[in-house]
Amino acid sequence: MSDHLQLKKNLFINGVNTSFGGSVKSSTKVWQDSFDSENIDCYFFNTVPDFNFKSKTFLYKLLIAFYFIPGTFFRIFKQPIFEFLYKLSPFLILQFYRVKIRTNPSKIIFSHHSIFFLAVFIKKIRRIFLIHDLIYIRAKSKGASRRVQRFYFAIELCIYRHAHILFIHSYHEQRVLRNFLSNETYLIKSWRAEPNARSASYACSEIAVISDWRRYENIHGAIEFFTKDFDHMNFKGKIKFHFYGFDSDKIILKITSLNLSPQILMLDGGIFKNLSDIREGFFFVPIYHGAGIKLKTIEALASKRFVLGTKAAFIGLHPWIISKVIKITDSLNDFSINIKAPKEDDFIEAIDGLSLKFIEIGMIPIFHNHNISLCD
Repeated sequence: MSDHLQLKKNLFINGVNTSFGGSVKSSTKVWQDSFDSENIDCYFFNTVPDFNFKSKTFLYKLLIAFYFIPGTFFRIFKQPIFEFLYKLSPFLILQFYRVKIRTNPSKIIFSHHSIFFLAVFIKKIRRIFLIHDLIYIRAKSKGASRRVQRFYFAIELCIYRHAHILFIHSYHEQRVLRNFLSNETYLIKSWRAEPNARSASYACSEIAVISDWRRYENIHGAIEFFTKDFDHMNFKGKIKFHFYGFDSDKIILKITSLNLSPQILMLDGGIFKNLSDIREGFFFVPIYHGAGIKLKTIEALASKRFVLGTKAAFIGLHPWIISKVIKITDSLNDFSINIKAPKEDDFIEAIDGLSLKFIEIGMIPIFHNHNISLCD
């Protein structure tokens, strides 16, 4: 994508901070590569400036907080519905107008609910919302009352009506939006297949635990899982959990301070570049809160890794995929039994099946000047 502002048919408004890593960075890169591979004319506009910083220093965070005033003040509220206002800022609105006027697009893709308010300022351009998750489902996973859930969902529907087409990650959330809002709701592919993923070590005693350990729901999930009671007498040997991702050393310190059984070892794997570089063949995802889809789960499958996880780790996946290459794990007791690794054909079948359910953004007919017509 060219960084120079010029006339473009499509404008992609990126509402998440992709400067410093994470799943959202990899999924945004997948969408960008998809546009490039299909030679689709598109300009990518990042709403979160990096101000030429290479890390999230205190000064950088201070500048970002000032840039997004008054949206910054809504961050003091813990209710997730306020996320729709996090980036409400005159600076961003002016930047958006500048880019829109200079590119003069016929279609605008808005990625993330924090910037959907910008669609209010557009009239004659086709608007596409890329929804990362439904707020009311995330609130539900955290124990919100039904009244609060209905209130959140009503607000979401009002906002999503400003879009002509909706794209979403989760199979379950797609069904919800099709039932209550629009049939023009489609599953978007957000991962990159790894056909040449190197072979892994499928040893039950070697488990990789991968997450961005800066996020609350990941920290909460790991601590809650590893502090559950389990029958350590069933363990014949030691199990090594290798933690990977940002702040992996900090989450290990938090968990080991809880006086775990000496049979459970926590090892720091550090930050990784590609999932296929990780030696362990078993991936474990302990999480209890959230919505949308867990990209690390699908990325692990694409890397031919057997995924173990709590029920919430597989939220948003089509029901049939929870079979040969996925196993729901409720407690450490499940690791005391011999877990057999799937066959390579099972991985291929699973990824091929997922590819039929999800569509690449660059393959969407609307970007090729055709009427959109996608299969379920």
